[in-house]
Amino acid sequence: TGPPLFYDPLVFSDSTTIAYRALDWMINVDAVSNELFASTTAPNRFQEVLKRYAVVYFYYSMNGPSWNGDNPYNFMSTTKHVCEWNEGNEEYDDGVYCNSDGMIGEIR
Repeated sequence: TGPPLFYDPLVFSDSTTIAYRALDWMINVDAVSNELFASTTAPNRFQEVLKRYAVVYFYYSMNGPSWNGDNPYNFMSTTKHVCEWNEGNEEYDDGVYCNSDGMIGEIR
């Protein structure tokens, strides 16, 4: 057997896993996630939560906290949509870029 998969329910109860850290941030820190969790009318709510979780999971799995201290990429912004985690920041080329449908097209 290999390591637990990121969607295995057991990983969410182990505070040492990336899955736990990602979900913990979304529940306890992130305003956007909390709005999505609470909404019953937000369009594509489930897809938006999964998209956010995937990028937060990526951030932690790539040791995101060690990235540039002033966070020029807007990763982990608690008020911005994932597609704005660098969208429009002309000073930096790195970040999350989405297509016109709001789907993540590239993370660089």
